[in-house]
Amino acid sequence: MGVLFNVVLWTILNIISFLVARDRVTEREMSLIEFGWYSGFSWGFPFEMFRNYFLADEYLVVFNVIIYVVCGFFFGFLFKFVWSKISLHRAKLK
Repeated sequence: MGVLFNVVLWTILNIISFLVARDRVTEREMSLIEFGWYSGFSWGFPFEMFRNYFLADEYLVVFNVIIYVVCGFFFGFLFKFVWSKISLHRAKLK
């Protein structure tokens, strides 16, 4: 359950990030102001996945995947711990 929660959580956060980035690009295109230094579409959570001066795209994707995996383990163990406490409490009641 914890890993499933993690997948759903990160999917929702990335969808929100995508929608916000899409709205930003749409606003820039409608404003008729030319941004010479940036004309791309970038989105992603927790790191936006676009080429910048410090890291290439591949590294940002790898960092996102590492964070997803670590959070998956965390939520998995957290849900397991909480479920063990709930089941222990139920066993004492019977």
